[in-house]
Amino acid sequence: HPLDGTFLFLHSAATHFPWRRFEGVPEFGEEPADRFDHALAHVDRWSGAIWRWLRERGLYGEAIQVLCSDHGVGLGERGRPGGFLPWEEQVRVPLVIKAKH
Repeated sequence: HPLDGTFLFLHSAATHFPWRRFEGVPEFGEEPADRFDHALAHVDRWSGAIWRWLRERGLYGEAIQVLCSDHGVGLGERGRPGGFLPWEEQVRVPLVIKAKH
C-alpha cells in the first residue's frame, strides 16, 4: 500500500502567542480572541490542504490521522493573553483521531 511505513508529523507555531497576520486569511478584529481566530484559520487552511491532497490520491480513507494541541491558550480571561500556568483554558486541549475505515 502506498502509505505503508509512512509517518508525517506536522507542527504549527502559528497559534502560539504573539499572533502574527497571515496573507489570504480573513481578519476577525484586533482583540486577543480575534487574533487567535485568525491564526487558527491559517492552520485550518493548510491542514485542509493536506487532507484534500490525501483525498485526491485516494489515500484519505486509509490514513490514520491524529490532531491534537500541545496546550490551550488564555485569551485574556485572567488579565492577559497567552500564559503558561495550568489554568483550565490551557490544559483542556483537543484530541481528534480518525482511524482508517
